[in-house]
Amino acid sequence: MAKRAPHKILEAVASSNLSPNMLVLICCLILIFLGCFMDGVLIMLIAAPLMVPVVSGLGYDLIQFGIVMTMGIQVGQLTPPVGINLFQVSGMSKEPVASVIKGAFPFLLILATIWMLIAFVPGITQIATQLFS
Repeated sequence: MAKRAPHKILEAVASSNLSPNMLVLICCLILIFLGCFMDGVLIMLIAAPLMVPVVSGLGYDLIQFGIVMTMGIQVGQLTPPVGINLFQVSGMSKEPVASVIKGAFPFLLILATIWMLIAFVPGITQIATQLFS
């Protein structure tokens, strides 16, 4: 049953006529939500086996999706209400969480903007892949 879950999701997505960009946007929203409450490794273990077959079935580049997924988890872990990384920085710096959130907010906006560029402009990762391979 569990092995068939990605196939059933792919069938549902294919029948709904979602574009690859719309599917990636949905995956990004899911990653932000999961990142708010869970550790990054757990998200990779849970979400990657479900999302990767679906995204690759629609022709999205898997290297690009790996980068999108990694950045999405980080954005989620910097986003309140839980924001695991915010609490870690607060504990290490002995600063209140509210102060850490204020300090991290501009960087979160920059990270989220770059994340969306990478998610929806495939040329960025293709150029970087060719340069560093």
